[in-house]
Amino acid sequence: MKISLLIVFALMSVATHVYAFNYAWWVTYQKEPESKQFQNIGAEDLNPEFDKILVFSCEQPSSFLKEQCDEIERNNLRLVAEGDFNSDGVIEIWRTGVAKSKQGKYFKMLFATTKSGALLHSIGVEYDKPGFSVFMVRDNSLSWAMCMECGDLASVVWEKDSFVLDWGEDYD
Repeated sequence: MKISLLIVFALMSVATHVYAFNYAWWVTYQKEPESKQFQNIGAEDLNPEFDKILVFSCEQPSSFLKEQCDEIERNNLRLVAEGDFNSDGVIEIWRTGVAKSKQGKYFKMLFATTKSGALLHSIGVEYDKPGFSVFMVRDNSLSWAMCMECGDLASVVWEKDSFVLDWGEDYD
């Protein structure tokens, strides 16, 4: 009887652990921005409305569990994307994360720096919660996705003198 109970509890534990990483965790993921800056870049440098930011990372200190980082990698997605996405000869390092405005509104954000850390570009999109986003890089094009298995993504495109988000025909 004791062995049967132990087996049942062990199976329940495994089932709970497996479930924890089989559901679409990125849909419910939330992380409160708590920092006034990232490296030498202040929240207000990214957007004058921003008060606090959190830049997503799988490096320590990580914004995600190891299993979540592994899943991001398995899906060929990134939290940091490097490339010359506007063809100006300068490599940009793009990062994604969340921000909170001085009025308490949440934003998903992405920004680019030079390799030395100088801010080049920044884009913020208001959202109802401080949720998940990642990059997808194909050839020399950059896309910003709000989940891992849905069509909620935008191409990050260079227009005239700045980057803009192109949500495609489905996202007017």
